[in-house]
Amino acid sequence: MCRRAGLQDDGIREPLLAFGQNPPWAYTVRVSFETTLPMETTKADCPDVRRRAAESLLNHLPEPDVVAWTDGAAQGGTRQGGAGVVLQFGDEERKWCIAAGEFTSSFAAECHALAEMLGGLLSLLQDDVVPLAREVRVCTDSLAALKALEAGPTAQRHPICQTIWRRLEACAAPDRHFTLVWVPGHAGLRGNELADDQARRGGLMEQQETPIGLLPAVAAIKAAAKAAARERYLEAMDPAHHHRLATGGKTLQRVGRFSAAELVALRRFRVNGHTSCRATLARWDKVDEATGVPITPDCPHCPGETQDAAHVLCRCSRWTDERTLHLGPNPSLNVLQDNCEAVVEYLRAIGLLAPVMAP
Repeated sequence: MCRRAGLQDDGIREPLLAFGQNPPWAYTVRVSFETTLPMETTKADCPDVRRRAAESLLNHLPEPDVVAWTDGAAQGGTRQGGAGVVLQFGDEERKWCIAAGEFTSSFAAECHALAEMLGGLLSLLQDDVVPLAREVRVCTDSLAALKALEAGPTAQRHPICQTIWRRLEACAAPDRHFTLVWVPGHAGLRGNELADDQARRGGLMEQQETPIGLLPAVAAIKAAAKAAARERYLEAMDPAHHHRLATGGKTLQRVGRFSAAELVALRRFRVNGHTSCRATLARWDKVDEATGVPITPDCPHCPGETQDAAHVLCRCSRWTDERTLHLGPNPSLNVLQDNCEAVVEYLRAIGLLAPVMAP
């Protein structure tokens, strides 16, 4: 599986995480973190709304002498990483990028961008290219990276995060303060867009010299195993089989948008095992509690039809109006892949899910 993932035995490996290099009191750098916006926003909001929220925060922060924008990118979140930096001071603006690893993660690429920016800033400070740097503002769209760094220099679980803290300390001065700010990505902020462009350029660079970390290697192996499993599934599963039509061999995505009861219903319909279907009860050899007669798979509303998940979702005459309203006139099992929200509303309309209670 390692070979399938593209991992080579002679690849450059990232060193193991080293603990206890410096005690907490050895760090003198003055740094604060801004990880929330004054106005609540979500990714569903339009870019202008998210941009105004970010600008509102930035306008209330101390006036910076140096502004840095960083961004990281990884194809599919696991491959061809790139890190981009935009550094603004005085009348100058410098942009550059580096490779962040053939095997990486979005988190690692974002952290490589922060580390690279601090390394570049340190060189400019040492060469007196930046005459004044009392307040340094660093903007990134990686909330995960800032949350990890905010835990402190001795709480880091990733070597690249340790590197960031070491470089922050190397840039420290008695009158220098760093403000690390989270800003929403792809919201029309010029600095973020420039850094994003640099990160994508970095992903096209030669990657062989970038060490492979343990977590990106594990992510690459998992992705390869998942791809291999899907290939075997598609080879073995009949294209007309219920499971393939309902799931396409994929897991239910973005499960956080559904309640526990909704998830249970969706998953049972996807595997043709919901207990509202007589075919399921018949398969389990259930009997009618009132009569003691074994339950048959036949639909009580549609003569000659088996009441399975496909029948309830796509054909049963009892719920024609509800089906047309929520799923359209001629739905197929693909709706369990493409529009689970509509399926939930349909199941609620026909009484298989409890109605949403008003707050």
